[in-house]
Amino acid sequence: MPIFEIDLPAKAVAQLEDVVEGFNVQTGQDLKLAEWLSLHLKELAIGKQLGAEANTIKGDVDAEVNRRIATRRRELIGELDKGDAV
Repeated sequence: MPIFEIDLPAKAVAQLEDVVEGFNVQTGQDLKLAEWLSLHLKELAIGKQLGAEANTIKGDVDAEVNRRIATRRRELIGELDKGDAV
C-alpha cells in the first residue's frame, strides 16, 4: 500500500484533531488523526460509486413504497365498496 506524506501547518493539525475528537464522540470510535484522514480519503474514493448505489437503493425503496400505497388504496376502496349502497 502506498504511503503518502503531507505537510500541514500546526494550527491545521490542532483544528483537525478537534474535528477528530468530535467525530470519535459521535461514532464511539477512537481514531487518531492519521486514521481519520485515511478513512475520509477512502470515503472520497468510494463517493461516486456509493452515491450511484444509494440512488439505486432509493429508487427500489420508492418503487416498493408506491406499490404498497397502490395496494392499500385498492384495499380501502374495496372495503368501501363492500358497504351498504346509499
